[in-house]
Amino acid sequence: SGIESLLQENREALLMKQLGQIHFVDDHIWNQNAGWGVVKRVNGSSQDMDAYLHLRGEIRSVRKNGFYINLRLAADKMPELKRWVVQAFT
Repeated sequence: SGIESLLQENREALLMKQLGQIHFVDDHIWNQNAGWGVVKRVNGSSQDMDAYLHLRGEIRSVRKNGFYINLRLAADKMPELKRWVVQAFT
């Protein structure tokens, strides 16, 4: 999709920009190999969070930083991505 292409093309920059940012419950996350997921629980100061991973069909503990791109955080950094997200979710 257009959203996935933008995420992949800007993967490294987006992962760096989300370092230290806060993930919220119900945020959508994405990784090119693992697909889409939804944050279900943020584990306070832990480096992990629980997310429902669509390809696995289950909730798993995943790293907050360095692997999954948070769609909300990415859209805040990229106007072009934000336009795609608005079109997809409205």
